[in-house]
Amino acid sequence: MSDSHSIHNKTVELAASAQVLSYTLPVDWRLLPYDIQTNRAHVAGLKRCGALSEADARSITHALDQLTAAYTAGQLTPEGCSDEDVHSYVERRVIADIGDTGKRMHTGKSRNDQVMTDARLYLKDHIQAIGSDIQAVLCALGVLAEQHTRTLFPGFTHFQPAQPIIFAHHIMAYMTMLQRDYERLMQCYDRTDVCPLGSGAIAGTNYAIDREWVAQQLGFSRVSTNSMDAVADRDFMIEFISTSAILMGHLSRFCEELVLWASPMLGFIHIGDAFTTGSSLMPQKKNPDIAELIRGKGSRVLGHTMTLHTLVKALPLTYNRDLQEDKPPLYDTVDTVRQSLSALADMIPTITVQPEAIQAALSVGHLAATELADYLVSKSVPFREAHEITGKIVVSAIKSKKTLQELTLTEYRSFCQNIDQDVYEWLCLERAVNRKSVIGGTAFAFVDAQLSGLKESIQW
Repeated sequence: MSDSHSIHNKTVELAASAQVLSYTLPVDWRLLPYDIQTNRAHVAGLKRCGALSEADARSITHALDQLTAAYTAGQLTPEGCSDEDVHSYVERRVIADIGDTGKRMHTGKSRNDQVMTDARLYLKDHIQAIGSDIQAVLCALGVLAEQHTRTLFPGFTHFQPAQPIIFAHHIMAYMTMLQRDYERLMQCYDRTDVCPLGSGAIAGTNYAIDREWVAQQLGFSRVSTNSMDAVADRDFMIEFISTSAILMGHLSRFCEELVLWASPMLGFIHIGDAFTTGSSLMPQKKNPDIAELIRGKGSRVLGHTMTLHTLVKALPLTYNRDLQEDKPPLYDTVDTVRQSLSALADMIPTITVQPEAIQAALSVGHLAATELADYLVSKSVPFREAHEITGKIVVSAIKSKKTLQELTLTEYRSFCQNIDQDVYEWLCLERAVNRKSVIGGTAFAFVDAQLSGLKESIQW
């Protein structure tokens, strides 16, 4: 997509095999409306600075409007077209419509600054769309959390039972991650919101185009300040894909938990039938395929970050044809992220929590052990010593096949005389949860406050 290979300047056609490698019209077809938009603004800028007559500008703009109407009506297709890229396609169609006047449309611009303008317009739109998709998932998670602000749940570290928490607290951990993803995405939007049009192929343009005015017509907040950087820059794409990889990593972690929780081995949740499948061989299976697919898609987007980093890491300024490979990973990232978020937003409301299975899990793994250690601290036992005593008590409970709550006071006092009857209050899991009365903790009051804050910021 550079002027160095423009089909309008060549007298010898590329070999068929070279065209297959080089031509990008089917890949970049999705840029068509943005390319028309860029040309329309550029023509207006040429007219404004006197480089294009009002009659010619009107004629070209009318042809672009006709092309937009045909595209919107679904009458255009890249199939059967021999154009090198979407820019050549638009120019050819305009010239075919209005004749030689259409040849003036490309005055003062290069496909180098044009494709970057198109790509930034495209990505701005889709960053906003993905932002809305994230909000939809946040709302779905918020509703689920709101239903379980008093549901005790086993918290894990190393996937071993650790401490009791509230299920809503666990869900809101993912909401907090997604909020950061949204913030990163909006920061990425800001750095994408820069208009490179007017940078030309490398050095700028000879025409006195008011670049800031043209940028405003296209909805950009500002213009690029260095023409060489403007046409060579792919940072905004790399940043978007990297941000998307972090987002997909969070979705993957959540979906991993859904897969585990939905297994009959745990049975903490059921996922709706519309988001699970059966086995072709084993009739008893209910596979969480959609969660697994989203989990798998994360690796796809992560791979795209490596593709773009590798693509640009050794390129001299400014444009090199290697950069044609920047769009496929960009487009696929947009599609993958949007599909994953959409499916997840629809799947979450079908999740039903199974309290019986969760209650059974709460009795496994001695979740109150840390409470027992802190109880001993409250009885003036140094924490490191309390930790050691608690460990011995847990080993004894395991050998006797009892929970900590089932041990007798006599058994407790055989390990430490400081233990009294009030130890059982500390071993109550609900009280254990409510002792975490700090900002960010899992106590009821702080879970409610966190949910209220999320509800206000997300406005579900």
